[in-house]
Amino acid sequence: MNSSTFNFVFFKTCSGPSRFDWDETLKAWVYRRTKANLLTLLEDEIRSLCGKPIALS
Repeated sequence: MNSSTFNFVFFKTCSGPSRFDWDETLKAWVYRRTKANLLTLLEDEIRSLCGKPIALS
């Protein structure tokens, strides 16, 4: 049985590549080193690029 978790590498525009894992408890993709939420990171990066806040959730 394969017990590995789902994960993917996402190249964020401003800060480069990061590896995210699915957290079943949080029901969210989180950065494996800092446990930062993917949607929050994307919202921050879009805001910094566009100058306007955005809600992805």
